[in-house]
Amino acid sequence: MATPAQPIPPAAPRSRKRRVACATLIVLWFALLLVPCGLFYFAVQQEVTIPLGSMPGQELRVWLVMEPHTRGIGVSIGQVAFQTDSERCVQTTTTYFLWAGRPENATYCECYVRSEPDQPWSYVGNAQGTCPAGPSA
Repeated sequence: MATPAQPIPPAAPRSRKRRVACATLIVLWFALLLVPCGLFYFAVQQEVTIPLGSMPGQELRVWLVMEPHTRGIGVSIGQVAFQTDSERCVQTTTTYFLWAGRPENATYCECYVRSEPDQPWSYVGNAQGTCPAGPSA
């Protein structure tokens, strides 16, 4: 005579912490799988530029440095250092992460003016180093 099958006990409910950890690991796994795609795009384009504002030069730029004695990645970020209605200065900081050669990081300032708020910005000039704290004289 056959014995009746034992009913399967219900599974213990999974904790919320465990579900969040699994979801986080899945997201990280897919991000890791996308790394080769990003590296391939970077190798083909050799530059990625992300605008940070409406001013010229106000952007985040990452590019490959491939000179005969210098190899690596360059990163520059331009931020508005000084602004009025008619004058603005963008300070750009350039940093190099090199595996061959010596980095020569730089900071420079580019200033722009306009006569009316609806006019485009006109380039005035640049200077090595940080931007002035106020309007240029």
